[in-house]
Amino acid sequence: MISVSKAKETILKNTSFLSSERLYFLDALGRILHEDIRANQAWPPFSRSTMDGFAVRSKDILNASIKKGVVLEVADESTAGTPAKKTLRAKQAIKIMTGAVIPSGADCVVMKEDVKENSQTVAIFKRVEKGGNLRLKGADAKKGDLIISKGVQVTPGIIALLANLGRKHIRVSKVAKVGILATGDELLKINDKSRFGKIRSANEYALSAQIKEIGAEPIILGIAKDNLGSLEKKIKSGLKYDILLISGGVSVGEYDLVQDVLKKLFVKIIFWKVAIKPGKPLVFAKKGKCHIFGLPGNTVSSMVSLREFVKPCILKMCGQKKELAKVAEAMLEHDIKLDPRRMKVMRGIVSTKKDKLFVRVSANQVSENVMSIAKANCFFRIEEGVVSFKKGQNVIVEYL
Repeated sequence: MISVSKAKETILKNTSFLSSERLYFLDALGRILHEDIRANQAWPPFSRSTMDGFAVRSKDILNASIKKGVVLEVADESTAGTPAKKTLRAKQAIKIMTGAVIPSGADCVVMKEDVKENSQTVAIFKRVEKGGNLRLKGADAKKGDLIISKGVQVTPGIIALLANLGRKHIRVSKVAKVGILATGDELLKINDKSRFGKIRSANEYALSAQIKEIGAEPIILGIAKDNLGSLEKKIKSGLKYDILLISGGVSVGEYDLVQDVLKKLFVKIIFWKVAIKPGKPLVFAKKGKCHIFGLPGNTVSSMVSLREFVKPCILKMCGQKKELAKVAEAMLEHDIKLDPRRMKVMRGIVSTKKDKLFVRVSANQVSENVMSIAKANCFFRIEEGVVSFKKGQNVIVEYL
């Protein structure tokens, strides 16, 4: 049995990268960028006003005050998309709109709220420093600057940036294809009638939902019976995918045959068993470019295992540099007694009371209790070696 950190390190060390493809930028939303994005022009491409008002020379309004305005001649107008034709001269002002080009000769903009406009003149009642209320050409990026590095997820904000740059196509990771196989004679299809001693195969769908959430493509392979022939046929069909998830059959029971089949198929088993609760009987193996995870049969255990071990593998496979988990510090609402031999992944409910975050476990934390994950809105981890956590102690929660 290996530690959680060692398991993750080993998985990432043995993760193969997916190839990339060039896509229309809207179709690339959610994918991982496989190229650096550089500015193909200065941004902003011209100096522009951030306010409606009047473009002036700052030295012409040094004596402006709320009590005594400085009167300037209105020489022209600059609107969004239609720059002023005239160059600003001494003791002149040019009327300007938000986003419009700063006229030649001007170095600041006075807001319309601080002026009194007449037909041919404007009185300025507030001094503005050089550079006030304008954005200079190239303030955000100069031509050739690196603005987005490869390895990040394409977000709506990045789409907006690409549109501004006129970049309609970008190179991104291909989608990881994940085969999902459930095993066990006790399993029914979800539309089968209930039968005594049988349970419906929920893991296929629970794992598929998580895979979709990550941004990969789940392929449900169905249910394999607890015999070598059925398992071998189903596992063979899943080895063509980037990842194969096998739920159940990886423990030490008489009918836990997954490892036997993997060995028969010349699959390299890299490790088995991790010091985590739930999710101890985890198998990680490889054959060619297929990454194989033998997950526990309990739904909660398999979902925790996917989040802790499979998700990092998928993200690295797609070229993502780092997962940005949504985390916060919350105060525990009750005592927790713990088995110190393994790291614990607790399913919890975060709530806000008087502007402070509190967390409690979502339900009984046994791995058979699906309610504990269905009701949860966060996970929090407690490292191995810890015997108890007391009410009032702070833990780091990761939002689901």
